[in-house]
Amino acid sequence: MSKRRVLAISHDLDQLRRIVGNLERAGAEVDAARSASSVVAEVIPHRYIFYAIDEGDLDAVHKLLPRLRQKAHVAVIAPAAKLEHLNEVLQDQRINHVIVGEELDRGTFITAQKLLTGDIFGIEKYLPPGTPVHYLRLRDFEGRGKAIDTILDFAQSSKMRRQVRNAIGSVCEELLMNALYDAPVDDGGRQVFAEVDPHDRVKTRSPKPVSIRYAATESQFAIAVRDRFGRLAKNTVLSY
Repeated sequence: MSKRRVLAISHDLDQLRRIVGNLERAGAEVDAARSASSVVAEVIPHRYIFYAIDEGDLDAVHKLLPRLRQKAHVAVIAPAAKLEHLNEVLQDQRINHVIVGEELDRGTFITAQKLLTGDIFGIEKYLPPGTPVHYLRLRDFEGRGKAIDTILDFAQSSKMRRQVRNAIGSVCEELLMNALYDAPVDDGGRQVFAEVDPHDRVKTRSPKPVSIRYAATESQFAIAVRDRFGRLAKNTVLSY
């Protein structure tokens, strides 16, 4: 089967047409089905699957899992999703994308492009063309604090609500702490700060600099943190 072959599943015909259209626009060769059960093969042969479900229909996801290839990549599409539902859906290693609500068209297109091209990094993909992206570089706990303050000031000037700003601050804090103190490993693959008391870590510089990029539009706030070690497991994100 072609590596660009993608399966789209939705019981809603109009939605299915939208999904197929965006997948084709991203360069995919698309097979479409109105339900997972209508796919004859016991193990679905497609590597990439875009699966639309009703809000909260976790049973549909659980029924799909036994039929997936071990190296499948599934993007779940839902009209809305509670946080606990997102956490449950993302527990499986083959589900790494959830596209929610009004993001259906853009989210499907961007996700398909990422999967098909392997170009997975960069917040620019999720922003309107020409949106300014800001950049900060840091290496220690003090720099982390200054970076978060700068980003929150920017969020306030961008008219983000207090509740959203609080969430932005929490996300920045967790991602930067991971990049500074959890991600670094030595030549043997051992975590550099694993045996260091958390209170003592804040007095230590990370072996390599960390960067954070951020941007705002009228409807979204984007954040991306990069470290030189590339260590942020999905289960770590879900645990928080």
